[in-house]
Amino acid sequence: MANESIANMLAQSGKFAGQAIGAPIEAFGKSAGQQLGGMLTRRRQSKEIEEAKKIVDQYTTAGAINPGMLSKKAREADAEDKDYLAKIFREGAELANTNLATGQNMTAYNELAKRAGLSPEDASIGIRGLIAGQYKDPSSALRGAMDTQKLVGQKATRENAVEQLRAMGSDDLADDVESGMYTDAQVGNVLLTARQATAAAEQGQAGLEAFVTASDLSDTAFGQAVVAGQFKDVPPKLVSKLATEALAKREEDAFIENAKKLDRPEATEAAELLELGVITITGAKNLIKDGGKAEIQTADMDQYVLANGDVVWGGDITVNGVERRAYQDPNDPTQITSLPADATKLVPKSDKKEGRVNITKTELTLGSISLTTNEKYSDLNLKNKLKAQAFWAATYLDLIREEDVTKEQAEARARERTLARIKDGEFQQTEVTEDVPEDTPTFATEDEALASGLEEGTLVIINGRRARL
Repeated sequence: MANESIANMLAQSGKFAGQAIGAPIEAFGKSAGQQLGGMLTRRRQSKEIEEAKKIVDQYTTAGAINPGMLSKKAREADAEDKDYLAKIFREGAELANTNLATGQNMTAYNELAKRAGLSPEDASIGIRGLIAGQYKDPSSALRGAMDTQKLVGQKATRENAVEQLRAMGSDDLADDVESGMYTDAQVGNVLLTARQATAAAEQGQAGLEAFVTASDLSDTAFGQAVVAGQFKDVPPKLVSKLATEALAKREEDAFIENAKKLDRPEATEAAELLELGVITITGAKNLIKDGGKAEIQTADMDQYVLANGDVVWGGDITVNGVERRAYQDPNDPTQITSLPADATKLVPKSDKKEGRVNITKTELTLGSISLTTNEKYSDLNLKNKLKAQAFWAATYLDLIREEDVTKEQAEARARERTLARIKDGEFQQTEVTEDVPEDTPTFATEDEALASGLEEGTLVIINGRRARL
């Protein structure tokens, strides 16, 4: 069974080969076409390039890999002084050699995994690692798969995972694990995904596309961004964070779908709060398990960002007849905590429009992917990154709802407007300094400042920090 399952993965490993060579060939074709003189010459060479692409695709795909044939084609093109074709065939020959070696490695690994008695799921760890470039040979892939199997089987301690993630330079992801964003059962897989995604990103575009295919992320926002080449210049540690979030979100989406099918009030509430990103899967399970026993009434609820960057569900909450401004614990929504004065709404009232639904984790993810390549965005702290993502999401939803634009156009415009606000210091608050006028309006919370009626752009002090409305 393990052999058959892994063999199926091997059969699919050729899918990414054509994709990996297609982008550079297309780019080269465009560049060559611009240099050609005369319409007839351009047409002839364009047709030759298309034929060359088909030949490369044929001889780099699993089952028909033939680097020798492509090298021969490159020599023939050189003899005819067709440099534009020779370059395509030489690059194709290099990819064919890479795919041939990868295929041979995976065949050998397949036999090793079978003898080691690994299940298809555990064996797939080594396959993904070979494709992504994390492992260079079958033996190291087997050791990696077995080490990971042991790690996941023991439900790797949170402290150990945090330590290893920090050693990799993935501090943001380590913070997520440390804060409890991922369950104990997820920690081992988070560490595995971070390692493989980082290795894939270090291999370049082809490695990332291979990782997306092997991890079955092609239909996610992350996978589509990879194929579009959006992460070519993004540091590997940031790519690994986005990849980990994509896999976790896929698990959450499946949970949300199943929870809604239960057709119970507490399950529906759990699904909706998980969709908003204000509780974790653990919190959703606890809410369903409680079954509505906790007597909690809520009013004027909204998404708030705490100082540590956590997004929570807060507002006027009444427990046992006592009302207070509070939020529900993301890991156990039946537990209530007072809302800190420095908590800020994810989307300020001034950015909310009538009829708009709440921003969900889906839009925040799109915003994160769109903004990741910008240096000024990367310099923001976690809390302000979330506020920038929320502004991006609000702008994106308004464009989709109110204007005749495509999804791609809405994403581009939302990015442009958000980056303009980041440039103006919109999402940064700094400590009060002596140069602040004595008559500067002072407020305890952001809500109070927004309700003051002051003009947009007014300098104020909110909970001891400078800000502009």
